[in-house]
Amino acid sequence: MISRILSLDTESEYWFTLCWWKQWFETDCIGCGMGRAIVCFFRGEFARSLEYHPMGVPTGIGFCLLLFAYTRADSERWRTFLDGRTFNACMFLYGFCMVACFLYRKF
Repeated sequence: MISRILSLDTESEYWFTLCWWKQWFETDCIGCGMGRAIVCFFRGEFARSLEYHPMGVPTGIGFCLLLFAYTRADSERWRTFLDGRTFNACMFLYGFCMVACFLYRKF
């Protein structure tokens, strides 16, 4: 809802960046476009989200699932979940996909 309320123009050439990599080296980093992709995901613009960054939709879905799990679990179960193999395997797979997307877009 916040992305609908705020008038964030993702097409603007003046879109802000907090990426220190892009500011210092003036080249894209592994997560460039992720901010715009997530904003577009939560607006329901899934095709545009995929254009900005292929991992935008999985990141948005993962965020929603984690938020849902966090609200349903007590602190002990949540800590156990974060320390578990499933969560670690998912984070490893997510990191691998981020690197693969970066290399695909770069070369």
